[in-house]
Amino acid sequence: HKTIDEYIAVKSQFFEDEREEHRTDPSTKWFISETDSGRLLKICFMFYEDRQKFAIKSAFEPNKAEIEMFFKAK
Repeated sequence: HKTIDEYIAVKSQFFEDEREEHRTDPSTKWFISETDSGRLLKICFMFYEDRQKFAIKSAFEPNKAEIEMFFKAK
């Protein structure tokens, strides 16, 4: 588990969902990670600074464009 300080240090590795219909306060961020069985998942979350809490919005298989965007940016 990451600490809040670790999250802040790596938050530049997250993408922000800027689509109007998906805007939230705080903003929705996402990343792609591999499960222990090798499956890729796109994890969408919000971080509430004032409460120092994360909220997972959804997790699902990313599409090809999202995979390419995420791994190209790393």
